[in-house]
Amino acid sequence: MDNSGAPAEHDDALLDWTVHPARDRPRHVPWVVFYLAVVVAVLHAVFASVFLTLLGAGLLVGAAGEFLFLARYRLTPRGAERLGPAGRRSLAWDQVRAAYLAPLALVDRYATARRRPAGEEADDGARP
Repeated sequence: MDNSGAPAEHDDALLDWTVHPARDRPRHVPWVVFYLAVVVAVLHAVFASVFLTLLGAGLLVGAAGEFLFLARYRLTPRGAERLGPAGRRSLAWDQVRAAYLAPLALVDRYATARRRPAGEEADDGARP
């Protein structure tokens, strides 16, 4: 994986899309923010240290970042790329071991339970 911050070439993208879970599920955002605020308040009450409170808050926001912040995905002839708040990550096609392909409108939160290695046939007899 390449974690460099170098800009990617945009002219050879086969597929490019953006995912923003917080925008797709807006009623969850207040609960996530409330949870983060409560945990940060408890951290400050327990440790009474601004440094440890800020460190904990940063770790919590980083953990919730996949939900709170948008991510951009690109498929190119060289591989797959993800551009998010933590930077750019890319994976060459020869490093890909499995993939789950479905229309974007049909992907749901249980999709990870249905993933199978690329090329493996489904057990239910359904054709892909």
